[in-house]
Amino acid sequence: MTTALQLFNDNGTKNWDSRTVAGGIIADVRQYASTETAVLTYPIFTGRSVEIVPLLLWVEAGTMGVVADTALGYPRVTVSVASTTRRFAVEVY
Repeated sequence: MTTALQLFNDNGTKNWDSRTVAGGIIADVRQYASTETAVLTYPIFTGRSVEIVPLLLWVEAGTMGVVADTALGYPRVTVSVASTTRRFAVEVY
């Protein structure tokens, strides 16, 4: 028996499947209102790459006020004010 994790957006489209990613794992799943800001860091994943997986149908990662980088040597996600609620997963690989 195997276990898999799958993430779907609001219209039921699969955005991420643990059985098909190349070594990636979901480190976090978050939701922020349009007025909320945050800086999330994941030092436990030093040296790993990071990607945002949008979980809402009408937004894309680059336009929803959420940016991921590894400038600190580990994944960091910056959430800024946007025009809509943001729901996303943080994938590290």
